[in-house]
Amino acid sequence: MWLAAGNPGEAGPAPDPSDFPNEPVGYTQITERPFDSITEGGWTETSVANMAIVTEGGAPHSPSNAGRARYKATDPGGTSPVSISKSWTKVSELYVYFAWKVSANWQGHDSGTNKIAFVVADDYGGGGDPAYFSAQGADTGTLRFQVRLQGPGDEESQSVGGNLVTTEGGAALTRGVWYEIEVQLIANTGDNYDGECRVWFNDSLTHQYTDVRFFHESVDPSSHKFEKIKLFGTWGGAGDEVEETMYQYFDHIYVSGL
Repeated sequence: MWLAAGNPGEAGPAPDPSDFPNEPVGYTQITERPFDSITEGGWTETSVANMAIVTEGGAPHSPSNAGRARYKATDPGGTSPVSISKSWTKVSELYVYFAWKVSANWQGHDSGTNKIAFVVADDYGGGGDPAYFSAQGADTGTLRFQVRLQGPGDEESQSVGGNLVTTEGGAALTRGVWYEIEVQLIANTGDNYDGECRVWFNDSLTHQYTDVRFFHESVDPSSHKFEKIKLFGTWGGAGDEVEETMYQYFDHIYVSGL
């Protein structure tokens, strides 16, 4: 597996298209890491006491190593055991690939929200995180992947509001099973509902929206761009408690943009 890190416009080897099958033509690699070590690829490791590199022979993209985030028994709602991030020169179009699973005993938070990662615009104000990825589902119920919007205003899709649910079927997550997930985000212009979001599970399209407002009109239009990804798997919010130690796993992550 080839490895490089940088910003759009920097020279580097081209990926094998089969590795990231739905990466849009013309996008330039931003970062890639296989989780062979805790410190890797120019990422910032802010909180890694509960992160480990483990052997996962079944990992789908770059076995046998994977990153594992631990949620300990008695951890309260709102726990984020790991915080690692990568920043880059701002882009208005973003593609993210990651191989991911949760442990077979995963307990969904009572709120139904089990965050995986955030897409960040640091200078956007308010929450500053125009979107995050979540495995939605409470307790032992079905988990479903969503791209959720949380900026400082009323960011949403005109068709479904702030939670981008599946539009094409699929997208249910079986605990203990690896998934290859691809997400494309295209920022909206001005105050318009013309942003786009697409998600693929194991190369099958599950989400498709062309009416999204990730950003409302602000003083600085340059803030309407994506500039960071943060693996920050917050377990729900207030209330509830982890009953037994459980895990999120990352086998690989690749990011490109335009």
